Amino acid sequence: MADAVDPLSAYTDILHRLRVQTSADFASEVRGGATAGRVAGIVAQPVDCNTLVLRDSSGEYEVLVSDEAIEQYYTLLKPGTPLLLMLTAVADDDAIQARVLTVEPLDKAAERLRAV
Repeated sequence: MADAVDPLSAYTDILHRLRVQTSADFASEVRGGATAGRVAGIVAQPVDCNTLVLRDSSGEYEVLVSDEAIEQYYTLLKPGTPLLLMLTAVADDDAIQARVLTVEPLDKAAERLRAV
């Protein structure tokens, strides 16, 4: 079971094997010029105005979700759901604008690794 410090602690090995970044590491890479990355998070709040709030060991972070992605991934974007996300992003002054490309249930990604 995930703890209060790291809501994804149950997935530590899987995240490492998948080369998933924390949201803080992703933001740092984007400030350094990266434009895409893979992060994981627990959905903290439902999508509101195309913004999804997630939580990882770095804290809460927001990503933009297109109408098409909301339609495609709607059943996954529920509070408490652990997700693996592929994001694109740009640094804008002090903020990072991250946009969802793909969403996968983290449990499904874990199952895929176990099968290998």
